[in-house]
Amino acid sequence: MIEILEREYGVGCIVADPQTYVTHPMVREATLGQDAPLTDEVAERLLCPSLHPLMSTTENQMIAEAIDSAVRKVS
Repeated sequence: MIEILEREYGVGCIVADPQTYVTHPMVREATLGQDAPLTDEVAERLLCPSLHPLMSTTENQMIAEAIDSAVRKVS
C-alpha cells in the first residue's frame, strides 16, 4: 500500500511504530520472556503518513482520500 500511495497519489508514508517492549530498555527488561503477538502484528501494519501542523485542510483531506483509495485497492 505504501507504494500505491507514493506512486499514484504522491503521499509519502512509512510503517514505523516499533513496539515499546522491544525498543525501550526499561520496558524490555520488565517484560523479558513475555510474548505480545497482537502488539507485534499492529506494529507491522501501523501506517504513518506524512503530516505537518502547517498543512492545510485541503491537503489533509487529500491525504485521507488517498489512504482510503489505496486501502480499497489492496482490500
